Amino acid sequence: MSQEQIDHWDQAMRAFDNEQYLDSIEHFLLSLMQPEEDTVRYSRTESGISFTLCQGSRVVYGEADLKWFRATAEIIHCDLPNIGLFRRLLESSYKLMYGRYAQLENNNIAILFDGYLQEASPYKLLYGLKEIALRADKEDDLLSAEFTQVGRIPSPYVKVIPDVEKSIKYRYYRQWLEYALSPEPFGLLNKAKYPGASVYVYLSALYKIDYLLHPEGRIMEIIETAHKNYFSREEVDLNNKVAALEKVCRQLLQIPEESVKSEMYLVEHIFPITSLITTRDLAEHIDTEMQAMVWYQDNEHTGICKAICDYIATNCFFNYTLPTVSHALLHQYFVMSEPEFFKALGFKIRYDPFKNLQGSVRQLSNDFKKIIESRLGAQEGLDNILIFDDSGDVEWRISLIRFIQNFQYNA
Repeated sequence: MSQEQIDHWDQAMRAFDNEQYLDSIEHFLLSLMQPEEDTVRYSRTESGISFTLCQGSRVVYGEADLKWFRATAEIIHCDLPNIGLFRRLLESSYKLMYGRYAQLENNNIAILFDGYLQEASPYKLLYGLKEIALRADKEDDLLSAEFTQVGRIPSPYVKVIPDVEKSIKYRYYRQWLEYALSPEPFGLLNKAKYPGASVYVYLSALYKIDYLLHPEGRIMEIIETAHKNYFSREEVDLNNKVAALEKVCRQLLQIPEESVKSEMYLVEHIFPITSLITTRDLAEHIDTEMQAMVWYQDNEHTGICKAICDYIATNCFFNYTLPTVSHALLHQYFVMSEPEFFKALGFKIRYDPFKNLQGSVRQLSNDFKKIIESRLGAQEGLDNILIFDDSGDVEWRISLIRFIQNFQYNA
């Protein structure tokens, strides 16, 4: 959060303690506003306040008067009663702590969050609005895919991707999955004897699809479920977990092209899905994951080393909201490792690690320095950021990730 946002949050807390409830809500909304993003809008009068919050493809409509506050996140349209749909919503309602499902007069299914104005503390508003916003954004795609008789509710915040861009992203969607399922990343390594290697190959492909392609709906649900199932302690046999991840990759490949493309669109989010991590905790996380690479590197299993580096980078994005500079630096990892992908999308890329690795690494090192100095000011010790003795494709990846691990600052 910026200092301005923090100040508005503090004012919201003071106003609520002083029973200035509408002032509290106004400052709360101002604390959510991000520079250059149009995700929060509100209108204030002496007797009330109304607002809208954008969360992905859904919009939360809220209002408060001198007695009540109410927020509504509409999900899908359903003209006819459907037992399967209502059972699904009933089961889902048990996961809600603040909201509840309802069918509105216009036959839209929505999640409501309301109460007395005196109960609308900044913390309750934050947790309650975040809950219904995240749930509505997730449920609209899932319910539309599961129940064909429901209708989508248009959103003014959804940005349509050109068909050409969708085709490019679909090509890489298949390419990354097919590579993960091929023998190529394993080389001469015995997959059956070292199942842990397959974990890095499969998860890095799934996380890469999440970060670089930003799919919505069913694909994202499949990836999230695969992630939860793998890290669940219910299944302890690693071979079974590897088989489950392989099955997920094959399942994603079987989704029709048009269905994959339909889940590709741009949206903005006011509430982060992941939790913020400090640079210190990020360093510990990276160091723990890097330990797994030692044996593969010593035995020259290059494909697995690259998969582990990809896994570390994508895992950080999948699980955490990274500090701004760390996010920008780690993003360069993918610009360097997937230059053809970015070029196909129209970006001007100055890296060509396949033809000129040393020159690309020097350029990458200079770009690191520019990113850091533009956001944190001049820093000491930034010359020759990425240094390694060999010109191999694994060494620069390790050097880059290690630099991000060791570069700690006050986020």
